[in-house]
Amino acid sequence: MRQGLGHLAWLSLLGAALACGTGCHRGSQALFVTAPFNDETRIAKVTAQWQIAPATPGDGETVHVEVRVENQLADRLYVKLEGLELVDARGAAVVSSDAARACVLGGQETANVLSLDLRLARGSGERVSGFGVERFGAPLSERGRGIYREFLIQTEGRTPEEADAELNRYSAAGPCS
Repeated sequence: MRQGLGHLAWLSLLGAALACGTGCHRGSQALFVTAPFNDETRIAKVTAQWQIAPATPGDGETVHVEVRVENQLADRLYVKLEGLELVDARGAAVVSSDAARACVLGGQETANVLSLDLRLARGSGERVSGFGVERFGAPLSERGRGIYREFLIQTEGRTPEEADAELNRYSAAGPCS
């Protein structure tokens, strides 16, 4: 038996379309932030959307990009994003930015971590089909800090004082929202 979209699903789709507006594109893929001490433990999801403004005569295009991070943990999470690239279907960079941001998300919180405008060569906006970004995260719960502290000491060769200083820097970062 085929099931169609229910009334609420249609309203959700309509709301997403209106929020994004004309000319807005969402990356179809999600990237994940994994725990620094376990590459198989996903602690946050990263998504992006972009909107390309029409080119003016003799000028390139401007693309507004928003990169969102969804904390998948119940506790606070330090996250750092940098090296954003908008890519074509082959994965080649169409435009890149060296913008970076480090901040703390509350438990289960989602926030725009990067929001920026980039310049594109005229006509290259239609080639953009996805994004890439370097990402790092560290759980800030008591348990997460303890596991990461031991990882830094045993695997990365840090002293206890260096590990504590790094974790304290992460905890002191400003909020993402």
